[in-house]
Amino acid sequence: LFHILCVGCVCCDWAVQECLNIFSGSGNPDSHTTVKMCYAGHGYPLTLLLEEDGVLTDCSVHTQEADETLDFDFTSANVVNKIIMKSDPLKEAFAELDVSSDVIEILLSPEPPYFRISTFGHAGNTQIDYPKNSDMIEVFECQRKQENRYKMMLIKPSTKALNQSTKTSLRVDHRGFLSLQFMIVCDVVCFVEYLCVPDEDDGT
Repeated sequence: LFHILCVGCVCCDWAVQECLNIFSGSGNPDSHTTVKMCYAGHGYPLTLLLEEDGVLTDCSVHTQEADETLDFDFTSANVVNKIIMKSDPLKEAFAELDVSSDVIEILLSPEPPYFRISTFGHAGNTQIDYPKNSDMIEVFECQRKQENRYKMMLIKPSTKALNQSTKTSLRVDHRGFLSLQFMIVCDVVCFVEYLCVPDEDDGT
């Protein structure tokens, strides 16, 4: 498996891998493959030159202009509510939520129900509550009540990192912007942060 990073361009990872795997089926253990990658700049394709035992293959992969990184301007100074908790309860919650719901609602409050996740699907409404003094919650800092809805299609990709994590930090700023930070322990401890804006159609 090859991971390709092209500065200033975007290309399909699977297409590059197909080019690099051209000689993967060679039955000669003594053969050696060399690869030369060339990129002339914006608007030009990524060119791969592969050579094995005197056989030269020229592959060309189309590129796109890299999009600018979105700036959510999410700062700790503007965080209104914050929770740090074990990830396992959230994994169970996301597995039980009704995926037919267009949105997921997150309620944070210094008063009961404290922390609530809700969906509104075809089979009805689903609510999952977490008390602030639960063993699952390590940090509960809530200044005021916030109730925001987020598109399910935007939240769902974050579950890939959630499922690999041991702890989750959930923060919401004064605009309702959501930050999900997942702590993943493998050979080293690393963090994956996911930012999401509230639903513009939300009238709450």
